[in-house]
Amino acid sequence: MKKLFLTVSLLLWAFSLPAAIITVDVNGQGDYTTIQDGIDAASNGDEVYVLDGTYNGFKNRNLSWSNKHITVRSLSGPDNCIIDCEESGRGFNLIDSNISNDDLIYGLTIRNGFVGQDENGAGIRCANGASPTIQNCIIKDNYSDNYAGNNHDNLGVGTYCEGSTIVKNCVIKDNYGMDIEGGAGIACKGDVTIENCTFSGNYLSFWLGIDNPVVNRLGHAIYVFDSSDLGNPQIINNEFYENYEFDSFTGYGVIVIESKYPHNFGDTLKITGNSLL
Repeated sequence: MKKLFLTVSLLLWAFSLPAAIITVDVNGQGDYTTIQDGIDAASNGDEVYVLDGTYNGFKNRNLSWSNKHITVRSLSGPDNCIIDCEESGRGFNLIDSNISNDDLIYGLTIRNGFVGQDENGAGIRCANGASPTIQNCIIKDNYSDNYAGNNHDNLGVGTYCEGSTIVKNCVIKDNYGMDIEGGAGIACKGDVTIENCTFSGNYLSFWLGIDNPVVNRLGHAIYVFDSSDLGNPQIINNEFYENYEFDSFTGYGVIVIESKYPHNFGDTLKITGNSLL
C-alpha cells in the first residue's frame, strides 16, 4: 500500500512540474544565442524567452517546431526584440497540424521576410492546419514577389494562416505583394480570428500588366480566400490606415472575402467593430 501511494505521489509530482524557461540572447548571456536552438531545446509546455536584440542569420528565420506546445516570446515587447529575415526567408514557418492556440508567438517584430514564386506567407506562415496564437507582434516590411511564378497564387505577405489561428493585438504594416493572389497584410482560410489589430501601409502592385487575368490582387489588408474549407473567420475591432494601391489601377478592397464554393456562413461569420481611418 505504501509503495502504491509513493508511486501515485511521484506521478502527480511529475505531471505538476512547472514549465521550463529557456533564454535566448544574441549577445551570449542566455542559454542559447539563436532562437531555433532555444526552440529545439524546449519540451512540451516550455517557454522560450528571447532577450532584447536583433536576431538574423540561418537559425533565426524559418523558425519551426513540432510535436509539442511551446511559447516563443520577448521579454520587453516587439520594439526591442526583432527577427530580421534579411529577405532570405520567413520569420516563422509552422506546418505541424498539432500546433494549436496553446502555442504562442508573443511580443516579437518580424521584418524583412521574403518569399518568391508561388509561396505563401513572407512574415509568418501557418499551414497544414497549424493554428498558433500570434499576439502583440509587429509584422512589417515583408515582401512577396511572384511576377515570375507559374500560378501567381501567393497568399499573405505579412501572414498566411489557416485552421483556427488567432492573430491578436498585432501591428501589421508596410507589407508589399507583387503580382500575388491577395492579402498584403494577412491571407487566411478556416476559423481564423483577427482581433484588435492595426493594419497600415500594406499594398499590392503589378508587373505583369493591369488586366492580366491570372492575377487577382485582392485585399490590401486582409484576404479570406476561395476554398472549399473557407470556415468562419472572425474579423473583430481592427483598425485600417492607408492600405492602398501602389497606383490607381491595381488591387481591390481593404478586406476581401471570396467564396465560389457553396458556403453558408450563417451567424458565425463576424466582421464587426472595425474602423477604416
